[in-house]
Parts: sequence; structure tokens; C-alpha cells
Amino acid sequence: MLLSEREGQIFCTCSVLVFSDFNIQQLSIWSLWLIVSFLLMLVYEVCWIRYLRKGCLIDCLNNYRTYGNTYSTFKRNKEIILNYHY
Repeated sequence: MLLSEREGQIFCTCSVLVFSDFNIQQLSIWSLWLIVSFLLMLVYEVCWIRYLRKGCLIDCLNNYRTYGNTYSTFKRNKEIILNYHY
């Protein structure tokens, strides 16, 4: 996913530098390029939404375990610090 994000940044930057008019006036190869890039951008956004929803769903299902691990680490570190003799 990171690779496709970097490719999108490169292609977007190149397109902005090369093309000066992004308004579709007549159907040509350049307008097709603009439509395809827009569709690929939508697919990219959908992939991110699906990825984030999956992560949120997993966090909700494993809520106890996730927060339990986080806070148990803090408890353990607190006990180590409090029991340390200087």
C-alpha cells in the first residue's frame, strides 16, 4: 500500500508539472488519463477505508486484550520503578 501511495505521489507531481489544463473540454487521450487517475485515486481511498475499518473492528473485538496489554506494561514499569532501591 505504501508503494502505491508513493507511485501516486510521483504520478500526481509529474502530471501537475506536465499538464496545464485539467478541465475536460473534448474527449482525448489526456482526458482519458485524467479519468483513469481519478478512478485509481478512488480505489486507493476505498482501500484505506477498508484497511482502517478492519483495524478498528479488530481493536473492538480484542478490546480487553489490547488495553490489558497496554496497561499491564505500565503497571509492571510502575512496580519496577517503585521497588527500585537507590
